[in-house]
Amino acid sequence: MKTFRILTSALGAIAVLAAALIVAGTGIVDYLPQVTLGILIVFFFSAASNTLNDYIDRESDKKNHPERPIPSGKLKPKTALIAALFIFLLALAGSWFINMICFSLVALAFVIELAYEFLFKKFAGIGNFVIGFQTALAYIFGSYIIGESKAVIILAVLSFFAVVGREIIKDIEDVKGDKYKKTIPRKIGIKKARLLSSFFILLPVALSFLPYYFGLFSWYYLPTVVAADLIFIYDVIIQLKNPKKSRKIAKGAMFVALFAFLIGAFT
Repeated sequence: MKTFRILTSALGAIAVLAAALIVAGTGIVDYLPQVTLGILIVFFFSAASNTLNDYIDRESDKKNHPERPIPSGKLKPKTALIAALFIFLLALAGSWFINMICFSLVALAFVIELAYEFLFKKFAGIGNFVIGFQTALAYIFGSYIIGESKAVIILAVLSFFAVVGREIIKDIEDVKGDKYKKTIPRKIGIKKARLLSSFFILLPVALSFLPYYFGLFSWYYLPTVVAADLIFIYDVIIQLKNPKKSRKIAKGAMFVALFAFLIGAFT
């Protein structure tokens, strides 16, 4: 279904694979069944989240995203809701076959998703932090398929901050259509929302040297992470003029930062 938003869902799957690679390196071949299952779980969990979000936002999407399946009439709201809940339960069941920690993480993500969509979405800004937390959780989930990793924990924290900043930019972009939604830009104004977004996007820049400082990665990590930092800084500058372009730049910066972690893990 188009509500899955394949590219967005694939990002979560990539997070799992990247985390597993950081933990195990070339030894990942010994965990291929578990990692493959983990990738599928996070992909479909993300797809279910996107579908549930489209169901909840079906009224505001008539203005913001009229091309989406529900507001365009291509998909019935009830069908989307049933599909989302069914896929959530499949993901939860699948995680049971990896280990108890992974099962607990998926269960936590499921509870948070439902609580946000049905209870807390009316509170300004909560959604930005939920999406950031769920993204960070995907990295932690990928790590615990194999074992604990300080490097992945740092990556998860940096991702949390970057995603929160990017989601605020997205709210700025949609501010006109979000007339009945309590988003951060509508609550505190666009100018202050931009400052807040810049703060969250620059936090990963300030903290990006921690893996090298703690001796987790060699100096080979540094050139690529500096490149990611420069892209994040450019993103902060460009968001004043073009929030839509800024959102895409932030996603690109996150990919470069992820690549830096992979370089650090393999050198």
